[in-house]
Formats: sequence, structure tokens, C-alpha cells
Amino acid sequence: MERRSPSRIRLAGLGAAAALALTAGTGTAQAADGDWYHVGDGMTSGISGIATDGTHHGHDGTLHGVVVRDNKKPGENRIARITARPGEKPRLTPLSWKGPLPTDLEAIDRVPGAPGQYVALASAGTGYRIQVAHRSARVLDTFELPGKAGGDGNPDTPDNTDKPDNYESFALARPAASSPAGEDGALIAVWADRGDDGRPSTLRAASFSLPDDEAPARTGGSRTDHAHPAGDGVTFGEVHTARVRAPYPAGDPRSASDLKITGSGELLVGSATDPGDDGPFDSGVYSAGHVALDGAHTGRIEAAEHPEVLERFPGHKVEALTCLPGSDKAVVGTDDENAGSSVKTVTGLCAR
Repeated sequence: MERRSPSRIRLAGLGAAAALALTAGTGTAQAADGDWYHVGDGMTSGISGIATDGTHHGHDGTLHGVVVRDNKKPGENRIARITARPGEKPRLTPLSWKGPLPTDLEAIDRVPGAPGQYVALASAGTGYRIQVAHRSARVLDTFELPGKAGGDGNPDTPDNTDKPDNYESFALARPAASSPAGEDGALIAVWADRGDDGRPSTLRAASFSLPDDEAPARTGGSRTDHAHPAGDGVTFGEVHTARVRAPYPAGDPRSASDLKITGSGELLVGSATDPGDDGPFDSGVYSAGHVALDGAHTGRIEAAEHPEVLERFPGHKVEALTCLPGSDKAVVGTDDENAGSSVKTVTGLCAR
């Protein structure tokens, strides 16, 4: 497998002060690095997104988090807790969903500074801010992503079609206190349509604000004239976009099956082929560049001119990715359709 060189994690063009720092926390879900754990059978057990719960168990290697599933019918599970300890098979515990029932959840990330809160995203661009407690996930509010469009997400580009965006990724992070936008607790959101049929993915970044009376900190800072109210008080700032084509797998992969932001602000993106419910699948993770908030709370993407393949996962369709804080490790999860789901830990994938 390809490994990253130390020089590749530098923040090009944005300045070190603008690098992002995540505040999530967890441990590892492996018995030995590189082992896959099969955790579910059949179509409805797939893992389409994963996030840590913000508690740090790195001292004993324990992972606590949540996963979402892209199920569509009533009665099918949408979200589950995941618990894993070294040397043991991970345990998934289904949670009940309380609130508007989503269809096709594809991504999830933790809200930094808000224990038990997450944002889950459905493929059509509807977001759900949820509170996970005990055996349930309760919807606090819903919103729509700004800038949804047909084709590649940009109606002004020549290759745009009427095919709507299909989103499989969403990430939240808080800039470091030393960055221009880090002192007031601003959040940045990054999301992408998956791309398909030879069409690249469009990455989007923007500041992300919660309702003032519910925000974990003074999120979002001063709002600009470019703010986009998204519903129920959730607000996005000016949206910055960049296009990216996955360097792996070969052919016409979905160029963004999930994404997460590392502690240095690096943007890790999953990609996958999906020829049908029985595969064969192939997927990978690559570095798509860096993201940051500037002093005016505008999200910026410094896209890599030549995205670098970091890991390859033959035989699996990786649709879920999360970084372990204070570590270079990541946890990936799969939606292998009829073959169910698996998880593994990968060392060296996430920057410290």
C-alpha cells in the first residue's frame, strides 16, 4: 500500500495558521492493523458513514462512535452505535430514530463541542442534526445544503446535466485557536456530491452556524451578506467549490464516497467503484488538498493538482471514514451490498 511522505501534509497556500484542528476522540477497532472485521450481513447492514463520539479512549484502544445506514424503507435501521476493543469483534447496537424519517443516509460527523450531537446527511442533500442518547437518536432540526443543482453541481459548466446531485459525504471541524477564525469557535463544513459516469466530484466548503441558543460555542462568528439560511436556524456562509477526480480506482469511480478533515486541515476523500449489488468492488482513500476558514469566516479549499492515493481496498466498497484524534490512524467502514459490512483500522492515513 502507498504511504504518505512527511512533506505531503504541509498546508500549501493557506498558511499554517489556517490549519484545522479536530476535537473528536476515540480509539481503534482492530485486533491487528490491517484486519477486516465483518460486522453485518445483507443489504440493510451496510455502513455508509461513521463518526466518533468525542470521548478519548486511545490509552486502551477502545472505539466508541456511531454509524449510519443508507436504508430507505420504514422499519429498517438508520443509525447504530459502534463499540470496538482491541482483539474483539466490534459490536453494533441499533438505535431508534425519533423524528422525520430520513431516506438514504450517506454521511455523519460529530458536532465539535456538543456532546452527543451529530449531523447526518441524506443523499438528496437534507441534513439532520441529531442528539444521540441511550438507545435513540432524536432529530433536533433539519436543513438543506446550499447550492444543490443538477449534474456536477454547477449549472454554468458545459457538462452539466439534469441529473441531481447525489451526496455521500459531510464533515465538520473547528479551526485551531491560532487560526484567523479560530478564537470564536467557528465551524467549517465540507461536503461533496459523489461524482459518477466519468464526472468528477464537486467539493464544497463553508462556515457552519447553529442556532445561537443551541450552539456549543459562538459558532459561525460574524455572518456575512453571503450567509445561506438552511432551515431551523442552521446557516452556511459563502460556499467555496473545487472539482476533484479520484486517482483510484480505475475506470469511472464515485470520486467522493466519504470525506473527513484531519488535524492538519488535510482533506481525505474515499472513492469506490459500484458495478452492482454483488460487486466486484474496489475502493481507496486519497488526499484531495486542504481546507480552512479565513478571517472573514469563509471556507476555503486548496485542491490538490494531482490527488495522491493513500490506501487501496480491493474487494470492498468503502463508504465510511473517520480519523482518530491524537493519532495517525483512521477507521473505515464498508457498504458491500449483498456481502454486508466490514470495518478496519488503518495506520498512517490521518495526520497528527
